[in-house]
This record gives sequence, C-alpha cells and structure tokens, in this order.
Amino acid sequence: MIIMTTEDTRELVDGLYRLRTGALLQILAVIVSLIGLVYAISILGLSIFMSPQMGLGSIVSTIGSIVLVAFISGILMLIGFIYWFMATGNLRNYNPSKLGIGRTGVTIIVIGLIIALLAILALAGAVATLPPAGPREPALLFATTGGFAILVLLGLIMVFIGWILFSVMLIRLGDLENVSNTIHTAGILYLIGIIVSLVPYLTVIGEILILIAVILIYTGAGESLNRIR
Repeated sequence: MIIMTTEDTRELVDGLYRLRTGALLQILAVIVSLIGLVYAISILGLSIFMSPQMGLGSIVSTIGSIVLVAFISGILMLIGFIYWFMATGNLRNYNPSKLGIGRTGVTIIVIGLIIALLAILALAGAVATLPPAGPREPALLFATTGGFAILVLLGLIMVFIGWILFSVMLIRLGDLENVSNTIHTAGILYLIGIIVSLVPYLTVIGEILILIAVILIYTGAGESLNRIR
C-alpha cells in the first residue's frame, strides 16, 4: 500500500489528467477521420451522376479534403501521444516500480518510429539510385535496400513492444487504490487490440478494440480524478 503525500497526489492527478486529455485527442482524431471518410465517399458517389468534367473537379476537391483531414487527424494524434508521453512521466514518478514500464514503453515507441522513418527515407533514396532500366540482380537489390528494410522492420517491432508495455502500465494503474478499474479493462483491451491488429483480416477488429480502450481510458481517468478530488 502506498502512503500518498501531497506531491504524490499531484503526480497521480497530473498523470490521469494528461492520460485523459491524450485519450480525448485520440478520439477526436478518429471522429475527424470518419467525417472526412464519409464526406469523401459522398462526394465521389455524387460525381458518378455528374458529367466527366464536374466529376474530375469533384475528385480533385475530394483529394484535397482528404489530405486536409489526414493532416488535422495526424496533428491531433501527435498531440495526444505527447500528452500520453507526459502522463507516463507523472505516473512513473508516482509509482516507479509498477508504472515506470509505461514511460519505458512510450520511449521505445518514439525511438522505433524515428528508426523506421529514417530507414524509410534512406530506403527510398537507395531505390532511387538503382539503375532505371534493365534487369536488377537480386544480390544488388538486397545489398542496396536490404539493410534499410531490416531497420524499418526493427523500428516497427520496437513500436509494437512499446505499445504492449504501455498496455501493461494501464492494467497496473487500474489496480491501484483510488483509480477506476475501468482503466484496467482499457489496458486489457488495448493489449488485445494491438495483438489482433497484426493478424491478417482482423486488423479492423483490432483497431476497434483499441478505440474502445481509448474511450475507456478517457472515462476511467475521469472517474479516478473525481475520486481523488
């Protein structure tokens, strides 16, 4: 049992608040994406009944809207992740032995993303240097791109491991005194969703589970804040 001081309470409150805010931003990102998808489908559907000229204009306009929606959604998700990163720092300070795994997880995610993105850029550059015509020897192709492809895979594996550690933190957080068990459930669903999303033909189900988990993080953190305050 943890004897909570005022400073400990502040760390827990800040961690829950930032966890909740990050979850809200993630939810908003999904809503924006869904609105953009419905809009794009509607415009493209209507363009079928119009003249080719109007249809082409609608397609160009739709592509622009999709890019804008994707940009807004991406910004919301990035800010949400930043809030989660800060939250894991507060929760680690509150209970390092149980909740420190969350900060470790998000740190691994950041490193993995950086490795993957840099490797993708390098891979694109390597592919661009290949001979534009003629047969490409497998050995030359692998020598030019194989190392970068392996780094991309390594980065993605690190991201996967990082999210698993983050899920474990949520499960442990939900078991603590004064913290809603809803967060424990969210951690389990998040963990299952991460794993299921890697299974072919089940990716959508995994993403839905993750979304439900994020909603539970939002509600569970709110319930916990009400208990503490």
